[in-house]
Amino acid sequence: MTAGLLIAAAIGAGALLPRSERRGPAPALGAAFADLRRNPRVWAGWIATVSGLALWGAVLTFFPLLGHERGLSPLDIGLVLGVQSLVNTLARVPAGWLIDRNRARCPWIVGGLLAAALGTFVVPHLHRSADFVLLGALLGVLFAAAFVAVGAALSEATTPAPRGLAMGGYSTAIYVGL
Repeated sequence: MTAGLLIAAAIGAGALLPRSERRGPAPALGAAFADLRRNPRVWAGWIATVSGLALWGAVLTFFPLLGHERGLSPLDIGLVLGVQSLVNTLARVPAGWLIDRNRARCPWIVGGLLAAALGTFVVPHLHRSADFVLLGALLGVLFAAAFVAVGAALSEATTPAPRGLAMGGYSTAIYVGL
């Protein structure tokens, strides 16, 4: 019921937004795919997304087993994953603001993913719940910055005509990675 109310509120809020004008006919699907197939920046964004989220997907999959082995309660395990999700969510708007200040996307993407890889390397070496929570928060910030930068880079790497297709590929890369 709560999810339904949230969806209804989102639809209501969206209905209040001003309408934008349509800018000519949409290109044929084949032409849009051809544009993206030849665009290395789009492919780099998709590959960064799949690889970065495969990293986090492995942690999500096996962390409950590791946490149980280390004596963490189900509540502690949920807290770690919840903190990571909450911090990731809350960090996205400030990350976008920071990324827009310097306009360079690549350092945020590469730096965020490399730092997150180092963070996941640390996971098996931790033992205390507080350490896992702190690392979860750090990974939330890193993934937020990296993937906001990927989204911005993808939107800038395309013309308006295939942009929806590029972002659809980004969304697909998220789920393939996880």
